[in-house]
Amino acid sequence: MAAHEQPILSRDGLVLRPFAVADAPALVAAYSEPSIQQWHVASLTDAEAAEWIAARPEHWRAEELVNWAITVDLNIVGRIGLKAIDFDQGTAEITYWVLPKHRRNGYATRAVTVVTDWAFNDIGLHRLELTHSTQNAPSCRVAEGSGYRLEGTKRLSGRHADGWHDMHLHALIATDHRDRQNSSERPLAADGHPVFREAGRGDLPAVLRLMRQLNAEDPALEPRVSRRVFESILETPGLAVFVLEKDGAIVASTYLNVVPNLTRSAAPYAVIENVVVDAAHRGQGLGKAIMAETLNVAWEVGCYKAMLQTGSRRTSTHAFYRACGFSADEKHAYVGHPDRHTDQ
Repeated sequence: MAAHEQPILSRDGLVLRPFAVADAPALVAAYSEPSIQQWHVASLTDAEAAEWIAARPEHWRAEELVNWAITVDLNIVGRIGLKAIDFDQGTAEITYWVLPKHRRNGYATRAVTVVTDWAFNDIGLHRLELTHSTQNAPSCRVAEGSGYRLEGTKRLSGRHADGWHDMHLHALIATDHRDRQNSSERPLAADGHPVFREAGRGDLPAVLRLMRQLNAEDPALEPRVSRRVFESILETPGLAVFVLEKDGAIVASTYLNVVPNLTRSAAPYAVIENVVVDAAHRGQGLGKAIMAETLNVAWEVGCYKAMLQTGSRRTSTHAFYRACGFSADEKHAYVGHPDRHTDQ
């Protein structure tokens, strides 16, 4: 590492660059965010931020650790780095955070993937670890979505703002990484269990295949239209497409729309749409699995309720939603269409 300058890494709209002196205010603001302080137990003054940035080149030259600013359109959206770099053992630990207003855009998973590729392909590390509190479910999804296998739980090994936490240990080794790259960079699930993750741009063909099963009568979209719409969905704050991947194939998907709200003490609410399980994989509990994970995301971001609609008259469909915890007795849905407008 020390023989070269710290590189700028980029992919899929993300640019990972070294921190600069001008980034100090952004760091101070980031570490004042309660959700970042919760997991990183840190706050920075202006002077401390400037000192932190000034020390980065020294750490790089010492081959101890490295940090990048995660940027989108020149704006800092997060931080990612490697710490505890040990070239004798070929190991390091990956760390990151994303600013709250930029979450649910897949930035963390994409940044982890970029740094992982660099660590294995460019500097020749053998094993990377990623740890997080067992209470931090979003980081678990980032780890699994980036190919890091869950290896176990380290009891009370991480200190956070509210005390000591049990920590999940995820890891990826170089041979798994090569296999992952050779199989179109599919995430690896431990013990054959399906992986729940946010969809990325490369998932568009699989998502379209599922959507055709949901609405077979829909005309096929032109590729440029489907790409534009899908990218808009991925980039819209509060809107996410989730997928369930099993044995290297996407087998289910959901849409989650988190809606800001001025009632209920400003707690948002969630709308879930386009719930579909691939026809060849139904009857295996995958629908309940992806629904449970999608609801967990809604509860994690503070939604006070989640709603969905179905036009199905099938008893089994309604039984499925009831089994997922939904009630059909609380509200009635009324649906309007442009061609049914009336002034009455």
